[in-house]
Amino acid sequence: MIELKDLTVLRPDGGPPILDNITLTVQDGDFILVLGGNGAGKSSLIKVICGQMPIERGQILIQGQDCSRVPEHQRARYVSHVFQNPAQNVCVELTLFENLCFAQSRAQPRRLRRTSSAYAKRFREQLASFRLGLEGKLEVTMKHFSGGQRQAVGLLMATLEKPSILLLDEHTSALDPKTGQLIMELTKQYVESHQITTLMVTHDLDHFHQFGNRALFLQNGNILHDLNAEQKKNIHRSELLSYFQY
Repeated sequence: MIELKDLTVLRPDGGPPILDNITLTVQDGDFILVLGGNGAGKSSLIKVICGQMPIERGQILIQGQDCSRVPEHQRARYVSHVFQNPAQNVCVELTLFENLCFAQSRAQPRRLRRTSSAYAKRFREQLASFRLGLEGKLEVTMKHFSGGQRQAVGLLMATLEKPSILLLDEHTSALDPKTGQLIMELTKQYVESHQITTLMVTHDLDHFHQFGNRALFLQNGNILHDLNAEQKKNIHRSELLSYFQY
């Protein structure tokens, strides 16, 4: 469970808060879509949970533990994050194999080492499920991969060691429609089969009815609507669009 209590993030220039007294409870296994207009605070909410953005006041509780001041690298043991930009999810100067080695050791950073042949076999098996021909490219440097291939690898790295929380920040928006749909299918398959608690930022309204059991709409750093599964299922597109017309 994730609990955000009166969470506030201020702007350095003294403008309106980026996040303004956000209070939210995320149940284990929730798959929550996070939507809203530009500047609503969607990506900031993700950055706060993973530890990339400091908070001014409030609390972040994960499984009852106060993580409000825990640094990002320590949260990475149980919180995984896939960025919008595929290049941010991998180290482009390392091989695919080396990137997966780092991900394999994410939960135990002090025990980083090259994986055994058994791990390499595991990597190939999981890469084969992506249907992108990556299983034969373990020794290829990531800078030679396409954006879609990098994003697929980023998703695998984020989920290789089952995280408690998966944060997805528009992770298909930089991809072509076909590859984006494949990444979303893989995301849904993994999240649902492992019941991973997930928050996914998206601007794609086609995702609204296809994915998730809850939907948050943010406006000016506040939660405007928090829809449960039934409300999400029955909302009409015209009403859905109205949530973006501020």
